[in-house]
Amino acid sequence: MKEEQFKFSGHPNFIEWYQCYDDLSSKVWLDGMELKKYAEFWDERAIAKWNFFYRPFRAVVGRPQKKMINERRKAIQVCEKICDEERLAISREQERIRKAVSLLTIWLVMATIAAVGLLFLSKWLVLLPVAGGVLAFQKFHEERGDARAHIFHSEAVLSEKSAKIEQNRQELNILGQEIEELLKQIPRIVESPLVENWLTEELAELECVCLSEFLSRPIERTAISEYILQDFGDPRVRGILVDSWGLLQPFSQEGPFGHEGTGLGRAQHALEDKIGTWQAGNTGVPYFRLLFLQYIFPLEKNLNICSFFYDFVTRRDYGKRLETFQYNHITNYSIREVELEEPWTEDQGLASMARLLQGKTPKAFTIAVASGNHFRCVLVDEEIVDALNEWLKNEEKFKQLKSELEVEGTVQPNERARLEQEMADLVRQNQEIHLRSGRTAKAMLAHIRDSVGEYIHKFQMPA
Repeated sequence: MKEEQFKFSGHPNFIEWYQCYDDLSSKVWLDGMELKKYAEFWDERAIAKWNFFYRPFRAVVGRPQKKMINERRKAIQVCEKICDEERLAISREQERIRKAVSLLTIWLVMATIAAVGLLFLSKWLVLLPVAGGVLAFQKFHEERGDARAHIFHSEAVLSEKSAKIEQNRQELNILGQEIEELLKQIPRIVESPLVENWLTEELAELECVCLSEFLSRPIERTAISEYILQDFGDPRVRGILVDSWGLLQPFSQEGPFGHEGTGLGRAQHALEDKIGTWQAGNTGVPYFRLLFLQYIFPLEKNLNICSFFYDFVTRRDYGKRLETFQYNHITNYSIREVELEEPWTEDQGLASMARLLQGKTPKAFTIAVASGNHFRCVLVDEEIVDALNEWLKNEEKFKQLKSELEVEGTVQPNERARLEQEMADLVRQNQEIHLRSGRTAKAMLAHIRDSVGEYIHKFQMPA
């Protein structure tokens, strides 16, 4: 069994365990355990797409080790302070011994002179300076012994703390190596044009799948024009596609048998805190992990609509809904301003995104039929793009990180410049989401209404 933790720190040796992943929709750092859990079941494309959406930020990688590094740096500072104090104490005691030696020498010289002088008076008087010399020597011995005891103690403390310093420095080196090993695991991020190609390819494949379900037989891409007679001008698909951000859609809507779930609840259960994930492309195009797709097929005798939520990473769909309507049963196509539902407000990360969307008036494209049933898709329109651009300029997560690191003391003076550069490299403040003119609500309504109307006039009206 492969060892999955560092021997020294005891923390996992794979980067996915660490909360260092930057999800634009969240104000907190996420871990990569979803990737760790499913990587062996996903193909290379799914893994590359996951890495495109969730990107480790170098300054946050290995934060548990950085905390341990901070603890050892503080321990070294404390030990160095104690070592300085003990060296000073040793110097004081050594000076104390030197003074005691000097004092003893003076006493012995004076005692000798006194003894010589008193010897001429009486030999018994010589005992007085001799006794004084003995007392002086005894006091010197006590003073020197006490000083040496203090020196011995200080040297022992100095040796212990020096060993601690060396041990902590070695551990700093080990922890630094652990962080470097984690940093080496940061994947190469694919460019957004490749992601765009993947999305276009998958949208085309999904169109074939949806049309096959209506016709009850497999339909190849090359044969799709046999059933969809008109090219509606969307380079991604043969029919008509209304696509949007899954997070904007309602949890339920009115159906032929009352309120019914749209599939967003199932998607939220599967994706959890990643339901709102999005990423900004190099050309200003937003990419959403959870998409809401509506394929509209004007077939020979009826209008067919296939709608569902689609996880772009795992290629799983949720809440697929297929409906067929006679053309004369369609009552209207409309664009209406709607109020966003907020099913994600209990999640603190997505609550920030929800607050950002408050006050916005997104628009929903709706197709209604005579039975009262309808299809609705809340669009990524100008209001939503404005909210995303406001979010890109929000550096709260990075400001909080910098503040935390400085308070913890893990940012050394020579590291601060590197951290600031890494934050600047994200250039969020210079990124901007752009809405393609053909994707505005007004343009979308006109396109679908005119496309279906032209189809009916061209292929359904009698000659």
